[in-house]
Amino acid sequence: MHHATSLFATDRPSSLEIRVKVSPSPRALILFAHGSSRATWRAPLETLCAQIQSQSPAHVRVVLAFLERCPPTLPEVVTACVDDGFAHIDVLPMFISAGGHVLRDVPPLLTEIRAAHPALQLHMHPAIGAHPVIATAIAGLVSAPEQDDL
Repeated sequence: MHHATSLFATDRPSSLEIRVKVSPSPRALILFAHGSSRATWRAPLETLCAQIQSQSPAHVRVVLAFLERCPPTLPEVVTACVDDGFAHIDVLPMFISAGGHVLRDVPPLLTEIRAAHPALQLHMHPAIGAHPVIATAIAGLVSAPEQDDL
């Protein structure tokens, strides 16, 4: 009598390993600048925003917001990001130091945003000038060959 051998009995692994690839949750990075009434003032920031976006992972959206004198405002951008499904937002103040605007004007905006979006994970970074890589970048510019960019 011939006994059938189960293919599964001989090839079954001793332990079952299941790997699930979890996609990172969408995040927004808001570059938060002062603002200006001059139309050309925004161009370098828009270029910087596009450069950062092109170097960021696919799940990160990089956008601009302004404190005053030009749209969009920080609350407007946060609301748009929340409406698009972003539950985690980082705000990076594009200020060299945490002066009057960052210390006086930003906290009430954050209070307003958190009240409007209580489930939002909102992280306010220090002013960009406080980051050590900025000093390194400036030192690199100073040591680079001279160029007249003005």
